[in-house]
Amino acid sequence: MKSKLLSRTLMAATVAGLMGLSFMAGSAQSAGPETVAKLNQTVDLLTKAQAVLGASGTNRQGYAHVEKAKADVASALKEIDKAVKANGG
Repeated sequence: MKSKLLSRTLMAATVAGLMGLSFMAGSAQSAGPETVAKLNQTVDLLTKAQAVLGASGTNRQGYAHVEKAKADVASALKEIDKAVKANGG
């Protein structure tokens, strides 16, 4: 029960984070240097989230959710890196 709640919480946090990050990455295409700094902060936060997901122990039932969340965070990091490079960061 506890790991099911944990996996759902992690998945909800990941989805919410990815939605916010996709908005930030989209608005960064025409933004100034302060946006690059914000994107770098986002990369730091996502790296911390990736570490938390990596440290979370799950049972077999919640394993797929955690692995999906890890893949989503890795994908978001790649997209943000592209946005930073596109803005000269």
